[in-house]
Amino acid sequence: MVFKKIARALVNKRVVAITPGEVFRWLKGQTITAIDPVIIELPKALFRDDDIMQDVIEADDDIGIAFPPDSENILLQLQPGMSVTIRRNSQSCLFANDIIPRRVRIIEP
Repeated sequence: MVFKKIARALVNKRVVAITPGEVFRWLKGQTITAIDPVIIELPKALFRDDDIMQDVIEADDDIGIAFPPDSENILLQLQPGMSVTIRRNSQSCLFANDIIPRRVRIIEP
């Protein structure tokens, strides 16, 4: 019985390396945990007029969030071990000044 629970937990988690600028699907309920420091771009269009942050994003309290005025994206800055979950399907990508892949753990809902 315990083995089945462990096996199920392992199936729902995977480590991936994402190259900055590469668009990836981020499904509702998926949690991304940073293994390397990452900055995730999330479209501002994901938020409706009457939404508050918690309607769309569930994250650690110390996550960095920036709203660049000249961008259509919100930037989520995660240090290793920090997690963020979104509550709506989205297309996202990593932001960086290089093309070095960053590792993250994706946990399925």
